[in-house]
Amino acid sequence: MNPQTQIDILKLEKALAELEAQWLRRQDGFKVVGRGQDFIPKLDSTDVQIGFWIFACMTIICLYFMSFIGNGGLLSGILMLAIWGFDIFQTKNKAKFYEEQKAIYEAQKADLLAQIQNLKDTPQ
Repeated sequence: MNPQTQIDILKLEKALAELEAQWLRRQDGFKVVGRGQDFIPKLDSTDVQIGFWIFACMTIICLYFMSFIGNGGLLSGILMLAIWGFDIFQTKNKAKFYEEQKAIYEAQKADLLAQIQNLKDTPQ
């Protein structure tokens, strides 16, 4: 292997290390604080939350029509459901954006690894 090829491999390995470091720094921006720990939201969990949100809406409506709660209870329930729905919407958007950025990162990483492997496999 000639020195220029080794230099090119080292440059690509440095670019790969920088890409991974940048991704690790960016992952902290996607985390959401919940239940005493940080986690990265997933689309599956937001779908479950939407199901619970719909169930809560139906429960509030049924309780109102059965006269178990009054107008004040209905209004406070609607307010709480609106806040919860907004939170679910924001979490779902953050999860989609994370998945898109992760796909871009993995594509860039695969490209750099392929270039490194290609240089190592090239006979000199």
